[in-house]
Amino acid sequence: MYRELLDSIAGLANETAASDSEARERLRLLVAEHQQGKPPTRAQLVREHLTREIRPMRSLLSALVVLPWQATLGHCMLAALEQLKEFYHHGIHALPTWSSVDFGKVWRALLSGTDRERAFQAFEVATLFTLRRALRNGVPLC
Repeated sequence: MYRELLDSIAGLANETAASDSEARERLRLLVAEHQQGKPPTRAQLVREHLTREIRPMRSLLSALVVLPWQATLGHCMLAALEQLKEFYHHGIHALPTWSSVDFGKVWRALLSGTDRERAFQAFEVATLFTLRRALRNGVPLC
């Protein structure tokens, strides 16, 4: 957030067309806008980082999707692994809009974004987190 604020202030400082009073007013509005925003949580930062640095997870997932996973009927992890298997098989690296696996509200913004490649990366990370949670919570897997 601070970096965004600094970039905005730098952009405002580089504008020579605005008068001093106009620049001060825009600066007040900019600061007020940034004060109302909440900083991202640690979990949000981790999700963002893992989504950006997808290469190691993609290697792991490409090995995991070929395993014969079984779980309770209707578990979203099975649907996600099956979709990833098909995506990897066909070389798809942009999440199709028809993909409808529900990983929960924390993933919805990333999965429904306009950048479909980034959404695909978020889908991969969400799948790995869902598999991790299922194994940790003892969902019957084989």
